[in-house]
This record gives sequence, C-alpha cells and structure tokens, in this order.
Amino acid sequence: MLYEVRLILVGALLARAIYTDVKEGKIENMVIAVGLLWGILYAYMTGGWGEILRAGKCAVLVFVSLYGFFLLRGLGAGDIKLMMVLVLFYPDRAFMMVAEAFVAGAGMALCRMGKRFVTGQVVYKKGETIPFSIPVTCSVLLCAIQEVIG
Repeated sequence: MLYEVRLILVGALLARAIYTDVKEGKIENMVIAVGLLWGILYAYMTGGWGEILRAGKCAVLVFVSLYGFFLLRGLGAGDIKLMMVLVLFYPDRAFMMVAEAFVAGAGMALCRMGKRFVTGQVVYKKGETIPFSIPVTCSVLLCAIQEVIG
C-alpha cells in the first residue's frame, strides 16, 4: 500500500517539476514545499521519527555534495532541492539516484549534440541548459524499477 502511495506522490511531484522546469526554466518553490511535506509524512508513515531523521541526514548529505555544482553554476538551486526532497522518499538509494541523474543528464546532452551534428546545426550553444528534472525523473524511474525487480 505504501509503495503505491509513494509512486503516486513522487509521480505527481515530478510531473509538475518537469512541467515548470521545461516551461519556465526553474522549479517552483511551492512544488518543493509540497514535496517536502509529502516526503516527511511518507517517512513518518514508514518508520516514525527515526526514519525522518535518517532520511533527513541523507538529504543534508545530498545538499552538501551538490552545493559545489551550484556554486559553479552547473546545477540550479531547484534541481538540488528536488533531489533533496526525493531522497526523503528513497533514502537508501540517495547517492545512486544522484549518480544515475548525472549519467542520464550526460546522455541527454550527448543526444542533443548528436542530433545537431547529424542535421548540420551548431553542436554547442553557449548558455544553453538542460532541464535537469528530466534526468532526475529517469533516475527515480530506475529506482522504482530496481525495487520491483529485486
């Protein structure tokens, strides 16, 4: 039952995050706030205060590990906050989820550049960004599939 609840909550959160990230280039703080509330409630339902503390520690570690990318302008603040919220739902897979998101983001960039190369367009456009909520969603999907499989 809780597995299905998590899928619905995370799915709704990611759908809205992708929509705003693609449309406006940023993830709304209201999406993050609602996701944070849902994540805390989910952690409490699965393991009480101990689970909230464990998931919170993982979220802080994700923030600390990704803050350097924010300072270098490699990631937006909304992307980091989204990953922190998702860690509340998947604390055991926190760092694997981050790694998978970076691999998916690199794959997205390579596909975009490859398409441009084949069509004869300029391969790299300075200042262009990738909506990182899409690779994050791919990493969450991988987490969900790995849970089902094994």
